[in-house]
Amino acid sequence: MGIDQSEIVKYPSPLLGLSEETTMAYGSINLAVKAGTVTRVTEFLVIDRPASYNVIMGTPWLNTMRAIPSTYHICLNFPTPNGVEVIWGNPRVSQSNEYVVVDGLP
Repeated sequence: MGIDQSEIVKYPSPLLGLSEETTMAYGSINLAVKAGTVTRVTEFLVIDRPASYNVIMGTPWLNTMRAIPSTYHICLNFPTPNGVEVIWGNPRVSQSNEYVVVDGLP
């Protein structure tokens, strides 16, 4: 992802992976995440393992954004100072059981 290693705050901690195996997180990093017109700094755990995605956006980010995801409609709704913004996913990609990528983030 082109991130300088010095930006990572190192603290090893166990992390349960999607395949139910335990992995040690290398540390954490704060990155600016842009969703539509809204940008929020978000903390991510860093692991040193091959993966088919760059990041996983979890519940803390959804709560910070005050976002409402809809898997049925393949979209994400969240409030902005100018009203509710909607980010739409790609129905063709979602039907193939792959991640929907918005601005480089799943």
